[in-house]
Amino acid sequence: MKNESDFVGGLSEREQLVMAYLVQYPEIPDFELALKIGIKRSTFSTIKKRLKAKKYYTLVYLPNVAYLNIEFITLNIRVISELSSYYGVSDSSDEKKSVNFLDILKNSNRLLFSAVESNLALTLSCYENYNKFEEISDQLENNLLNLGINFSFQQELHFPIRLSEFPRFLDYSKSLFRLFGLSLEEKLEKPIFLPPQDPQLRITQVGQEILYSFLEAPGRTPREVSQLTGRPRTTTTRWLKKLVDSGVIVPRLFPNTKKLGLNILLLCRYCIISSQASTIEMSLSLIDKVLTPIILMRFGFDVIVTAVFSSFEEAKVAETHLISLMSDNDILFNVEYRNFLSLPHTITTLDYMDSFMPILTFLGETEQTS
Repeated sequence: MKNESDFVGGLSEREQLVMAYLVQYPEIPDFELALKIGIKRSTFSTIKKRLKAKKYYTLVYLPNVAYLNIEFITLNIRVISELSSYYGVSDSSDEKKSVNFLDILKNSNRLLFSAVESNLALTLSCYENYNKFEEISDQLENNLLNLGINFSFQQELHFPIRLSEFPRFLDYSKSLFRLFGLSLEEKLEKPIFLPPQDPQLRITQVGQEILYSFLEAPGRTPREVSQLTGRPRTTTTRWLKKLVDSGVIVPRLFPNTKKLGLNILLLCRYCIISSQASTIEMSLSLIDKVLTPIILMRFGFDVIVTAVFSSFEEAKVAETHLISLMSDNDILFNVEYRNFLSLPHTITTLDYMDSFMPILTFLGETEQTS
């Protein structure tokens, strides 16, 4: 008989199955998931409650930036060669320098995702158009100069990626299926940043309060939102369903990477040497299958990947396998960029996400009724 320590993340096989399907289908009711897995609803609910109580996952609602009049999301990769500390005091710790620099980024950019280690800062920010991106970038530089902070970039890359080029965004489902050794359909999902299904939806003042509260702090529950807004639980639940069904917000279930032993964040940029759409699509499919990225982006002939692994060795084996498959399919490509970041053991994935509040300023006028 297996001990708890023999299972991945200390989870039994049935717990792994429930966990994986919860992450893959966060919007599906429990009874449907139980039916899909083939277990009793009561058993499913018991396991789900146990996983939640042990903090194996957190349910988060992401803003659908397409609804907020956003045209593209910019991937920024900055390798800092020299930077004084946030408070203008020289510090020999590269880690402290980069964290302080990220603090400045958070005040200057509309962040959706950020990760930092040593002198590398990776951010995903959203903009209405390219002019707004340049304006915000200039503000960042001015903020640094006004604070008397000396800095220089060894490398700085910007990729303005249209929303339709995100087959996956902060989706851990395939990573967990790989981690647990479960079978999963090998196909790319449609982009999550689609125009809202109900373009005529008007968010009232009450609805806006509820929306803000959910996005203000990732992981808030309907009960917590009701308590904070002073609105009845039924009103909160009704608005949450309306916002999800209309595509204004997107549910995501984030696993606790620390508990599951996911310690490495792999960031790669592959340039596909082909102008044929079929070759690029095959490349995307192979990358998606082998690396199981949590974020998958396409920028012209470039495919940019962010994936999580248990170890550096596992990440290297996966990429070696990918290179072999690409060669077998006569796909020529270059590895333009590769970096491995250590996921800190003291924090969970949610700590890599900035508050969503800055991008909510893009919301238009709302009705003043409930």
